Amino acid sequence: IDCRLSAGGDAAPRPPLPPDEPLVAAATGVFSSQWSWSKRPVWMVTPMVSYMAGILAALGVTAAAYVQRRGGPTQTVSVSGLQAAFALNTGTYVTGPKHAGSMLDQGEPRGASPNYAIYPTGDGWVFVGALTDVFWVKLATLLGRLDLLADERLQNGPTTFAAPSTRAFVRGELEPLLRGRSTADWVARLRAADIPCGAVGTRADFLRDPEARTLGLATPIDDPV
Repeated sequence: IDCRLSAGGDAAPRPPLPPDEPLVAAATGVFSSQWSWSKRPVWMVTPMVSYMAGILAALGVTAAAYVQRRGGPTQTVSVSGLQAAFALNTGTYVTGPKHAGSMLDQGEPRGASPNYAIYPTGDGWVFVGALTDVFWVKLATLLGRLDLLADERLQNGPTTFAAPSTRAFVRGELEPLLRGRSTADWVARLRAADIPCGAVGTRADFLRDPEARTLGLATPIDDPV
């Protein structure tokens, strides 16, 4: 199996840009979809384009291996960072009767999707990750708001809650409830209900975090000034 990965592939601009991940991310709007207080593109340290290219390549190689095991010919898999970026952002680019994807809908600092965002608690902040139907049902059940599951405004599924009007409605319903308990209490309750979550720490918390230090994410730097 011949597997090839490139930055732009056959669709690369002419003359081609350097095969650089940030350039691909900037050109395809990946930086524009990040949370931002200024609602402008944000540099993303995580190489999302490369991650997605690797996933697509792995899927392609697996499919090629399956074809060969069934007696098929030699396969060539070609994946570009440009293709990976578009695949990664299909929910942003694609529009339709029940989904209005737009780069302008992103950049919300607390999270574009209100069911996958941070919320103030009684003493801090908590991240709630109820992005899919399964977790959204669990969250509504935990909060005692099963009525939200039947609300006509929310019938297209939790992945469509990023629309500005829907986002405002869901956030308005969840925020008063989540303010009623401490961050630690909510993390314990959410984890017990099998809902992805996490306490939102401060910069000091991050710098003291043993995992961050072990991974080299928190590195002392001498300021010459």
